[in-house]
Amino acid sequence: MASYEGTLDLVMLHSFTEAEIADWKSYYQVIDADTFQSKFYPLFWMCLNPSLERVKFVLEFVRYGFLAVPNTPGRTCPGSRNWHRGKGTPKKPS
Repeated sequence: MASYEGTLDLVMLHSFTEAEIADWKSYYQVIDADTFQSKFYPLFWMCLNPSLERVKFVLEFVRYGFLAVPNTPGRTCPGSRNWHRGKGTPKKPS
């Protein structure tokens, strides 16, 4: 049986149904945000908090002040029609 472990850097609960996960990276290279981690952490958090309907995942590259967000409106319950996949693009914070 496979098992997974994850350490969330920051989780912000905006409401009972919406949350945001910020994952801080200190890599020298900015990587694509569409990773296993960007799918696993929101799913993991939604399993722990069943009232959540939407979880936004953000990679923050602390060396450069860049944010990388998958090109999705936010992860939703995997069984729903809104479970999207997309490539992330680094974005400078505004």
